[in-house]
Amino acid sequence: MGRHGTRFSDPRCGAEAISAHDQRDYVKFSIPQGKVLTSDDVIREILEADVLINVPIAKVHGGAVITAAMKNWMGAVWNRQYWHQAGLQQCIADFSTALRADLIILDANRVLLTNGPKGPGQTKDVGEVVAAFDPVATDAYAATLLGLRPQDVPHVELAYQAGVGEMDLAKVQMKHVKA
Repeated sequence: MGRHGTRFSDPRCGAEAISAHDQRDYVKFSIPQGKVLTSDDVIREILEADVLINVPIAKVHGGAVITAAMKNWMGAVWNRQYWHQAGLQQCIADFSTALRADLIILDANRVLLTNGPKGPGQTKDVGEVVAAFDPVATDAYAATLLGLRPQDVPHVELAYQAGVGEMDLAKVQMKHVKA
C-alpha cells in the first residue's frame, strides 16, 4: 500500500497511521456468512495486521441508529455507499460475522445524542472508556449510554442472531473501574 495511501509515522511510539484513499489500497474480502454482503473491498493492512484494535466513538447515527464497534467497520471498506443501498443494518451485521477485532476500545467519554453522525448536536458527558472483546455486547452497551435499548438497534439484533456476540447485557460480565 505504501505506493498509494498516505502514511504518517511517529518514531517515538512506533505507530504508523495510514490514509487509504486509492482503491488499490483495498483487497477483496470474503464474508461467507453474509446474507446481503458476501464480500467487500477492505484496507489491505487491516487484514494483514498482527493485532487489530477497533477504536470507535459512541454516537447516534441517522441511518444506523448508533455508531459503535460494528458500524465503525464502515471506515475500513472502499464503497460505503453500497452498504446504504443494500441495507445498512444487515451489511453492518454481515461484515461483523467475518472481521473481528482483537480488542475494542469504545470512547464514551462524551457521546453524541442528536444529529449524528456529524453533529452539531446534544452531547452527554458519560466519562467512560470501554474495553471489550464482544462487538455485539459493546454496541448493546453503547445503545444504553445513548438512551436506547439494545433491541432498538437492528444491527445489534441481526449480529446477535448471526452468532457474533451477546446482546443481553445481563449475560455479559462487566467490570467498572474508577480512574
